Amino acid sequence: MQRFLRIMSKFVVLLALCTLFVMIAIPPFLYFYFRQKIYVSIDSVIDSPQTVMVLGAAVYSNDTPSGALQERLNTAAELYEKKNVVKILVSGARSSEYYDEPRTMRAELVKLGVPDEAILEDNLGLRTFDSCRRAKSEFGISSLLVVSQGFHLPRALFLCDSVGIETTGIYATGNFSSYHGNWYNFREVAAMYLAVWDITRFWLE
Repeated sequence: MQRFLRIMSKFVVLLALCTLFVMIAIPPFLYFYFRQKIYVSIDSVIDSPQTVMVLGAAVYSNDTPSGALQERLNTAAELYEKKNVVKILVSGARSSEYYDEPRTMRAELVKLGVPDEAILEDNLGLRTFDSCRRAKSEFGISSLLVVSQGFHLPRALFLCDSVGIETTGIYATGNFSSYHGNWYNFREVAAMYLAVWDITRFWLE
């Protein structure tokens, strides 16, 4: 009996160590693996993406994009102009008639020269996982170029890739990224664990 208990205790310790190792390894693995699929600038984009997805971010009360969102929209508009993009999917939250990220994104892209008919809206992109899942299930998209900040892209690419979309990303850069990137890098660690949980549930459905 004592021998059995010793074996079981060793097994539990080994299992705990393996679990701890996996938990520690998740953020750096996602970061370094998916960073290889990210373009650093528009000029470095070597293909001609058919569809670009702009992930939502905060919108102010006067329907003005936040700094993070404005950087993403500027990048998407420039991609449309330079890289023969066919469609831009703007995916974000619409909680009421007064708060509508996709509506604001569409309006800003039109201001930046993107034709209205080239823009698709998804107002149920409440989280990055929702945006990726719905891009596949509701819009039938099989390949995407995702526009977001560098701290966000590895997780976004992991989520879209895991739901069956061939995905690359491109950095949206500017003052917001320069001043706030370190804080959001730290926050992304927790978000990566949630992303793995979301995909595990998705695969088990």
